[in-house]
Amino acid sequence: MARRPLGPLVRLARRHGLLPDAPREERRRPPVLVVYLHGFGGHVVSRIDETLIALSEEHGFDLEMPQGTGFPRSWNAAGCCGTAAKKGLDDVGRIVALLEDARARYKRVFLVGYSNGAMLATLVAARRADLIDGLGLVAGCIFAAPPKPARPVPTIMVNAEDDRIVPVAGGKAAGFKLSARPASDLAAFWQATNGTNAPVKVVRRTSGGHLINPAREVWRFLAEAGTR
Repeated sequence: MARRPLGPLVRLARRHGLLPDAPREERRRPPVLVVYLHGFGGHVVSRIDETLIALSEEHGFDLEMPQGTGFPRSWNAAGCCGTAAKKGLDDVGRIVALLEDARARYKRVFLVGYSNGAMLATLVAARRADLIDGLGLVAGCIFAAPPKPARPVPTIMVNAEDDRIVPVAGGKAAGFKLSARPASDLAAFWQATNGTNAPVKVVRRTSGGHLINPAREVWRFLAEAGTR
């Protein structure tokens, strides 16, 4: 009898250790891994998570979704946000270690971040561009210029013009003390890094606010552009 495909909730529960690991016959590893970094508040805040789970079922890639720290869940991305930033946690180092392990096991590795997770993904990609084959940034920003990456990285950035949490034009992010630089600064950073060697796609949506869900567009870009 053919094995039925796993449902997304089962895969998500296993990924977070809520169910036992899959039997050996279910563990044939696909060649592609997507590492997704959630936004402030954790995996319940955005629908990007469930779309990525569906995409992993459709296209057969592995999906790793690490958790931030505290409640609400957060990452320390150069001083933002929440408990992780207050404790000064080395979340860049933590994700770098995850990617170093993944590089030995997968042919291609993509890094995707949303909001606070996009801030962290930017720093990780800048420090260790050699570990990833493509970068997806959703509703992200920078507060200061990241370090210069060692190599180009195919990058897609998606922001909404009506985002009140991380304003496209920059300035104080709602509910946070730090002042974000304009999204165009982040785009310019990757455009200068990549030059003509790797694509940078900048998407501006007119609506959707901070809860935009461009997961399918991000995956299409990475699948097409992110070849080593």
